[in-house]
Amino acid sequence: MEAQCSAIKPNGYRCRLLTEDPSGLCYSHNPEHAAQRLRRASRGGRSKAGKETAKLKTELQDLRKRVDDGALDTTKANTIIRAISAEVDIVRLERQVRLEDELVVEIEALKNERA
Repeated sequence: MEAQCSAIKPNGYRCRLLTEDPSGLCYSHNPEHAAQRLRRASRGGRSKAGKETAKLKTELQDLRKRVDDGALDTTKANTIIRAISAEVDIVRLERQVRLEDELVVEIEALKNERA
């Protein structure tokens, strides 16, 4: 029989998801599923970052070819490279934030297992 999840969310409200789990917790709040949730979340983050990295590499390769062919002035190319460097910095920052978020989830799961 389905029942409402018994977890209380950080905002103070009770989770509204239904569960049949004997623990009374839905998949999102059951600490037994924390490792699996973490793996799924981290795979999604890597996929996005991989696409962004590939895009930046392609842009740089195209830029190099245009400079070599004489189709693009080196001064303008340097300006574009600075913009791409800024994008790289943003990708690094986003990856770091994702990693920290994943670590927080993992630490919370470990705390719940010990409790």
